[in-house]
Amino acid sequence: MSTLAKKTALSFSLVTLFMALSIAQSRQGKGFGPFHEQNFQRQKGHQIENIIPNLTEDQKETLKDLHLSYLKEMRDFRNQIGEIKAKQRTIMSGNPIDEKAAGNLIDQKTQFLNKQMKARIAHKAAVQKVFTEEQLQAVENFQIHRQMASKHGRRGPANRPCQGNCPRQNGFQRNM
Repeated sequence: MSTLAKKTALSFSLVTLFMALSIAQSRQGKGFGPFHEQNFQRQKGHQIENIIPNLTEDQKETLKDLHLSYLKEMRDFRNQIGEIKAKQRTIMSGNPIDEKAAGNLIDQKTQFLNKQMKARIAHKAAVQKVFTEEQLQAVENFQIHRQMASKHGRRGPANRPCQGNCPRQNGFQRNM
């Protein structure tokens, strides 16, 4: 191998190494993407104290307890449904599919989903009992605002519509 070929291979290797290091260093601490920090800052504004006016400490504590019990209950439902899905995959991967066992698993999964939906409704009713009329109106206004924002795709700076001559919008090439 000639000296020129060795020098070329060495310089190519060094350039590749420096590029890889610079890319890795630029991504360090970014979290879930380029807008992670902005999303985190924006979500801080959605704390319950900022959405609902005049919350008492007793209301905050009750809501916290309700929220924690709800999260535990939903986690249990997700785990049970996940076990059923795993059993379903096993049964469905068999060469002769056991239709009766698959049907039973579907029935079990449907029962858990039914219980999960009823638990969501019970949780929402329990939370609503904590609020005053004024606070319920504030919650409803916030939910309407959030639904409209997601419906129109305007949840943050990354999803704002293009102003003027933008070749890309929302990460995809726009048809012109």
